[in-house]
Amino acid sequence: MTRFAPSLALLASLATAACSSPARNDPPLELFEWERGIGLRARGETPMPMYLWFYEWNLFGAFEPGELSSGSFAFERSIAPDARSARIVGPGIALDLKVESDGVALQLEVENCTERDWPATAAIIACFNPGPKETRTFEMGHHLKTYMLGAAGLERVADRDMHFNARLRDELERLAPDLRFAFSERWATSARDSHAGLLLRESLSGGWTCGVAWSEWLGLQAHNPWLCMHAATRVGPLARGARTTVRGKLYLFPGDRQEGLRRFEGEFAAR
Repeated sequence: MTRFAPSLALLASLATAACSSPARNDPPLELFEWERGIGLRARGETPMPMYLWFYEWNLFGAFEPGELSSGSFAFERSIAPDARSARIVGPGIALDLKVESDGVALQLEVENCTERDWPATAAIIACFNPGPKETRTFEMGHHLKTYMLGAAGLERVADRDMHFNARLRDELERLAPDLRFAFSERWATSARDSHAGLLLRESLSGGWTCGVAWSEWLGLQAHNPWLCMHAATRVGPLARGARTTVRGKLYLFPGDRQEGLRRFEGEFAAR
């Protein structure tokens, strides 16, 4: 009787499969229209929607002069019939959203259409939130379990302070040695810097995590009246007429914050 002798290639592939992480089995996400941007939710689960308000604020001269100015959400928005991709377009700005197996990929394209060069600190803030009070589920609409990546790992964000990008602190101190800016009455500067453009929030019941991440960020801030998460997307330095592209991600999945960090680190340079 002839015995089957597995090849070395087959043995190697089996070993690789045995050592790899188990396949994710997240409920599929879908995108939907919202009056200030785009919403996302998990199909087939108890509704726990999150909303991307695109976008709320300009910082340090992005689009508008000054350290703080209001953004706009009066943009064209379109969602594909399968609810797996969307696009937001406005003057000098375009955001593409695409549902993936572990979240929603974001690609932001910005063109400096002004007559000014934008500094390295220029940023815009899109508000990732659980919705207005009258429709909020409170599973994600709270301030108790929001986290950022600090110097020693995930740290709780307990207040409304601005946690600046640690790599930009020298640049910011050149602008204002005391780190007080036009928005500091609204968001005081924290002594704790952020070490990644990532904010995560666990649900009250502990079964779900949501989050927002950007590859380039100015700072992180949360817990405004909409109990939102603000990851300020850095779009500077950007010369007049030049363009830039920044990658981002939205998360909404069953699991804890450590799983959110693993997903982030698998795609972005965390430090």
